[in-house]
Amino acid sequence: MEEDECCLDRGQGRRHCVGRVLWKWGFGFSSVRESWCQWQGLQVIALDFSKEQLHVAASRQQERTKPCYKNIEWVEGDATDLPFSHSSFDAATIGYGLRNIVDKKKSLQEMHRVLKPGSKLSVLDFNKSASQLISSIQDWMIDHVVVPVASGYGLADEYSYLKHSIKEFLTGDELEKLAKEAGFSEAKHYEIGTGFMGNLVAKR
Repeated sequence: MEEDECCLDRGQGRRHCVGRVLWKWGFGFSSVRESWCQWQGLQVIALDFSKEQLHVAASRQQERTKPCYKNIEWVEGDATDLPFSHSSFDAATIGYGLRNIVDKKKSLQEMHRVLKPGSKLSVLDFNKSASQLISSIQDWMIDHVVVPVASGYGLADEYSYLKHSIKEFLTGDELEKLAKEAGFSEAKHYEIGTGFMGNLVAKR
């Protein structure tokens, strides 16, 4: 990414907040942080279906003082019917969202449509591992760490569905195949976080 380029970020989680960070092999996703403030000319379009969450994100944006945080535009929209013209973005990310979209192929097709030729998409989410050991540890972590901690903040309902949604999600190989079916010329899935998370990087 260079200055004055445009990045689309899509959110599909109830407590999702937009952000981006560059990884050496592609575009990754993170909460907004100082590590990408060097790209002060980068314009970020953040899209989510939830108007309430967009309001929360926008209010947090006002608390930031560095110029780069002023380059984010918040847009309410549908992940399977993006309100943008063809070939209008230099990069796109979606974090912990594709798993919750019913028509995943349509969503990827829309991301492909709005990206410029040669641009990349990054999809960060929980990983549906082919390893039974990793899957078992992941289940244990959700049941005994994630949900109990969330319960302490009154957020048990928001996180109790995780285990089921991960099991219904696609494996890395399946995500690569789906991305190519959606039109991407290249697709590579990386297991990260000891296999608990995964990042699909696809090139238009």
